[in-house]
Amino acid sequence: LDRQLKELANSTEINWQLKQQIRSKLVYPMLILHSAIFFPPLFLLVNYGLNAYIKAVLSLLIPLYLLVAGVLLTYRLFQQSGGPRRVLDHALAGLPVIGTPVKFGARIRFLQTLANLTEAGFIPSQAIPLAADSCDNFWLQDKIITSWKKLGREVPISKVMRESSAFEAFELGLIVSGEEAGSFAPSLRKATESLRPEYEAQIHRLTIILPIILLFVIGGGVGIVAVKMMNGVLAPLSSF
Repeated sequence: LDRQLKELANSTEINWQLKQQIRSKLVYPMLILHSAIFFPPLFLLVNYGLNAYIKAVLSLLIPLYLLVAGVLLTYRLFQQSGGPRRVLDHALAGLPVIGTPVKFGARIRFLQTLANLTEAGFIPSQAIPLAADSCDNFWLQDKIITSWKKLGREVPISKVMRESSAFEAFELGLIVSGEEAGSFAPSLRKATESLRPEYEAQIHRLTIILPIILLFVIGGGVGIVAVKMMNGVLAPLSSF
C-alpha cells in the first residue's frame, strides 16, 4: 500500500504541474479573445453611446460564457457515466492537433494504473477493466473493453492492447517482453516513462499552436467587422 500511495502522489503532482503549465499558457489567448470582443464595437460607443456599446459587448460575452460553462458542466456531470462525455472524448481524439496529446495522456494513465494493479497482485481479467475505467478517457476505454470482451477475459494483456489498435509498436514490444520475462509491472512503468516526455512535448506544442489559431480566427472576425463598418461608411458616398 505504501508504494501505491507514493506512486499516486507522484502522478498527482506531475498532473497538477502540467495543468498549471497549460493554464498559464492559455492566459494570453484568453486576453486576445476578450480584446477582440471589447475593441471592435468601440465605434458604437462613439456614435451611439455607452448603452449601445454595453449591449453589443454583452451580446457576445454572455453566449460565449454560457457555452463554455455548459461544456464544462456537461463534462463534469457525465465524467463517469458517459453520454455527452463519451461523444466529446471520441471527437477530441479524432482532431488533428488536439487528438494526439489526448491519446498520449489516456495511454499514460492506463499503463500507470495497470502497472500498479498487476504489482498489487491483480490478474489480467481484473486489472484490464479497472485500468481502462481509470484512464479518464472514453475513447481508450471503449477500445480496450471492446477488445477485451472480443478476445476473452483470460488472454494476455498484450493481445488485448494490440487488438485495440490504440498503442504504438514500442509500447507493445515492452509489454510482450515484460510478460515473457516475468517483469510485467516494471515494463509497464518503463513504457509510461517513455511516453511522458513526448506527451509533455505535445502539450507544449498545443499551447503554442492554439494561440496562433485563435489569433487567426480573431483577426478574421475583426477584419469582417472592419469591412462591414467601411461599407457602411462608404455606402452614402457611393451614391454621389
